[in-house]
Amino acid sequence: MRRKFPTYGLCISGDLNQTRTGRLWYGSKWGRALLDLALEESNLVGVTQADFSAAQRLSEEDRALLAQCIDHICLDRRWSGWVIKVGVWSNHTAAGEYLSDHSGVFIDLGAQK
Repeated sequence: MRRKFPTYGLCISGDLNQTRTGRLWYGSKWGRALLDLALEESNLVGVTQADFSAAQRLSEEDRALLAQCIDHICLDRRWSGWVIKVGVWSNHTAAGEYLSDHSGVFIDLGAQK
């Protein structure tokens, strides 16, 4: 898609089958290296893969959920600076009902200045 539409912005999100926060590791080193290369070649940034525990930008509970999350959001490098919030929600309801085997992850974007 990047080759066919080089001037278009691109957002890829979904189950990448690997943790990418640097704290816990799920997935192979080789698989992470291949994804790193593909993101770089596509001019994409994984905006949900930072170690948010260091920045204290999420609650302790949310940091634990994100550290285990294999679902990610990758944005066009031009858009990556627009992220104003990264969030995560539990895979259980407040009443403890099971929803999914994954926690959810989301981002909020601000307007370009």
